[in-house]
Amino acid sequence: GLLLGVLMLSLEALQRDRFVLSAFLFAVLVNMKHLFAVAGPYYLIYIVRTYCRPAAGFSFPRFALLGFTVVAVCGVSLGPFVANGTIGDLASRLFPFGRGLCHAYWAPNFWALYSLADKVLVRVAGLLGLKRSAEAGGHL
Repeated sequence: GLLLGVLMLSLEALQRDRFVLSAFLFAVLVNMKHLFAVAGPYYLIYIVRTYCRPAAGFSFPRFALLGFTVVAVCGVSLGPFVANGTIGDLASRLFPFGRGLCHAYWAPNFWALYSLADKVLVRVAGLLGLKRSAEAGGHL
């Protein structure tokens, strides 16, 4: 959908050496869905190495331009929350450390697969005549 389209536009801008546009699009993407923030370090390293370090050495003006672009996008996106004093509520919703970091979408699925694998392995071990000790809390 839309988010993958923005990601593809950002990657295309990188491919065409339009680094400021790519940083802008990636900042918009992360502000739309923070799940994409995990790619941020890769973007940062690539852009700093290719755009901010030309042959003459590190270019602080280019780095500052990139920083200004990202901060401007975040300011437009998060500014209303700061102005209303609700930025803390937003942060607690985006990063729910209080209830754990496992999202409800994948955590139950993982544990269901883990439980199924445990049951299957216990049955297979029983068929093979393997026994577990009582201290291990085994089912056999």
